[in-house]
Amino acid sequence: MATSTATKARREGEKVWCPDPRNVWQLGSIVEDDGDSLFVLTPDDNEEHKFNVSQTHPFDPSHSMLLPNVSDMDNLHEAPLLDLLRRRYMEDLIYTFTGDILISINPYKNIPLLYNFPDIGSLSKQENPTPHVYVTADGAYRALQSTGKCQSILVSGESGAGKTEAAKYIMRCFKELVDAMDVMGISADLKHNIFTLVASVLHLGNLNFVENAKNEATCPDKSQVAVLASLLEVTPRELEFALCMRTVSAGARGSVAEICLSGVDAGKSRNGLAKAIYSALFDWLVDRINVATAQMTGAVPMNDVGASRFIGILDIFGFEILAVNSFEQLCINYTNEMLQQQFNQHVFVYEQDVYVEEGIDWSKLSFQDNIPCLELIEKRPLGILILLDEQALMGRRASDDNFIQKLHQTHEKHANYIRPRFGNEDFIIKHYAGQVTYKVAGFLDKNNDSLHNDLLNLTNSSTMAFLRGLFASSTPPGDQKLKRASMTKMTGTMTVGRKFREQMTELMQQLNTTTPACVKPNNVRFPQGWNAELILNQLIYLGVMETVRIRRSGFPVRRTFNEFYLKYKLLYNVYAAKTKARPTTVGDKDKCEVVFMRDSQLRLLDAAIRKVRVEAAITAQAYVRRFLQRKQYLRVRAAIIQVQANVRMFVARTKFLRLRHRITSFNACVRRWLARRRYLRMKRAAICIQAGERGRKARMLAKYLRAAPKAQTVIAKHFRGYLARKYVAKLKQSGFIVKASVQAYVTRQRFLRLRHAAIAISKSAKRFLAVQRSVLSRQATIASQAMIRRSLARRKFLREKKMATRLCAFGRMIIARRAYLKTKRQIVLVQSLVRRYLQRKQYVLLHYAFDSK
Repeated sequence: MATSTATKARREGEKVWCPDPRNVWQLGSIVEDDGDSLFVLTPDDNEEHKFNVSQTHPFDPSHSMLLPNVSDMDNLHEAPLLDLLRRRYMEDLIYTFTGDILISINPYKNIPLLYNFPDIGSLSKQENPTPHVYVTADGAYRALQSTGKCQSILVSGESGAGKTEAAKYIMRCFKELVDAMDVMGISADLKHNIFTLVASVLHLGNLNFVENAKNEATCPDKSQVAVLASLLEVTPRELEFALCMRTVSAGARGSVAEICLSGVDAGKSRNGLAKAIYSALFDWLVDRINVATAQMTGAVPMNDVGASRFIGILDIFGFEILAVNSFEQLCINYTNEMLQQQFNQHVFVYEQDVYVEEGIDWSKLSFQDNIPCLELIEKRPLGILILLDEQALMGRRASDDNFIQKLHQTHEKHANYIRPRFGNEDFIIKHYAGQVTYKVAGFLDKNNDSLHNDLLNLTNSSTMAFLRGLFASSTPPGDQKLKRASMTKMTGTMTVGRKFREQMTELMQQLNTTTPACVKPNNVRFPQGWNAELILNQLIYLGVMETVRIRRSGFPVRRTFNEFYLKYKLLYNVYAAKTKARPTTVGDKDKCEVVFMRDSQLRLLDAAIRKVRVEAAITAQAYVRRFLQRKQYLRVRAAIIQVQANVRMFVARTKFLRLRHRITSFNACVRRWLARRRYLRMKRAAICIQAGERGRKARMLAKYLRAAPKAQTVIAKHFRGYLARKYVAKLKQSGFIVKASVQAYVTRQRFLRLRHAAIAISKSAKRFLAVQRSVLSRQATIASQAMIRRSLARRKFLREKKMATRLCAFGRMIIARRAYLKTKRQIVLVQSLVRRYLQRKQYVLLHYAFDSK
């Protein structure tokens, strides 16, 4: 019994979800719990209802929160889910997450700024992304990049739920790309050609080859070849020939021969064509962007040589040491070596030259010079990239094995080159960030950046002018006979390594600043996760640790004397004010033009200048606050004077209006008395006239009544004659009436029979129509009741809303009235005190005057 009482005490007053015939579920309060049933007080009708415990669901505090993700809700049930969606919908939050599922409710209206995001990708980067269709689209794109698997977005729902609109906004990313092309001045035809070439690159990846018994490659899927040929606007036969065949010249006369390629070689041709199309398209887009942005050159400042100034942003890979390092890692690490060498040249060599010129006492800085490593990679005539280009000129005699043997023979004794003890496919380079083992397999293929003549002829034979324009500079003469290439032409062949070296040379000529370094704290992307080993390796690869050591050992901060004086002259003035001395020189190195400092000294001076500026700011703020307070005081004083004037004006006006009202009332009473006296006089005259008229009419009536008996006798005689004549006529017509009655009876019987038949038919028809009307009436009644209930509910909601608004307005009025009354009392008190003071002052003056007399 005690347990039951405790449970009841604990459950009573708690909230619970209970069924609702209109809203499916509603939140109520438990009034009584008898074990199997609950008595719940619902807020809609303010009545108690009895429910079984199984029909209800307990309430959790998370049910009242406006959660963006339903999965964050505790004790999840359909009742709080519906309530959450409803509350978010009422707040114009139509998107809600349920794990990775996005629930979208059609608002049937335009919600301002719902799809106005300058950076769509930033939505999914948040720790708790805001529910939005853009987050779903961006998540699919990121999953495609990370997993390499195709992604699908399923948009489901009933008709009118907003599926089409959701799909439209998912495609908005592509629309923004198209809009950006419009801004760059790319026409619709060019955009179509660009997307066509991108699609052709994707279709090239789907193209496979098989070999027959003679190791000749063919394309088994002719439909894929036809689709790809239509995209490139060439014939399928030309495409298959260019991918599976090779035209070469043989003999002294330069006769032409066609050689069938193997499956591997055909795959290389396919990959080379895809790479060439994509690379040419990328270069064209970059040139087009540069041309479009260079159109504003007139508004850009020019340097001394007339070229436009610019701010370049360099986005490169960091130093890479992977499990398997190939030609790509060599190029990336070569780039980082070049940047490190440029950094060393700028920081060490240039810094020490400046110290010598300025006569600064310094200790020579030691640093790890990576010039030998760069010479190993790029120096002619035996650099690694140079030897790799030589292999590209050897034709069929070139191979990865020959290349690695050439490297071992040439650089085995180099300080930055290591030959592995085991295996003949690897070589090791000592970079500034550590030793990297490169696998030579695939170096020659990845270094080859040229297409053979058949593929170039294929692009030249395309009917797409845009594709022909991309390869115009490298298209061979198609109608001339193939000739044996001279050594001069072979020497000028452009490879990936050669192009990369030239681009790096141009970059080093432009680059004269440091680059930012990005570090990730862990590989699992966990918030606040800290992997010390990973971070340290990244700092070493990026040269950050070396930079810190350099800044500690040298004088990285330098300012001209003019800049130094303009920035720190406040400290000079403060020092002179405290010591009452104003030194005219800083030191005895008057010939120097630059002030050199370490980071610690700069921080000390910056801290001192910040302190002076903070103190000055506090003083200035004090003066400003005093000015503002005085200004506010004067404003309040003027307002009080104005209020007092208004109050005095109101009192005087009230007295005037009251006096005018009394005068008006007195005048009205006088005019009413005069009007009533005139009215009574006219009333008595009218009564006298009416009495005379009534007497005259009475005398005429008496005269008429005296002559009435004679007239009655004459009228009675004529009336009796009329009755006799009428009786004779009635007897005369009685025979005709009997005959007509018989005929009428026969006709009536026949009419009744027809009438009964018509009534029966009419009843059947009416019964059928009544059934139909009953069905239609029932349907109309149900619809009307639904509309009435909806209208009543809306009226109730509007009435409650209006009442709440009135209550809020009444509350605000009460608060304002209280404030007004309080202000009024204060003003009256101030006025009374002022009047008392004035009266007392006047009394004192009079008293003194009286005493003096």
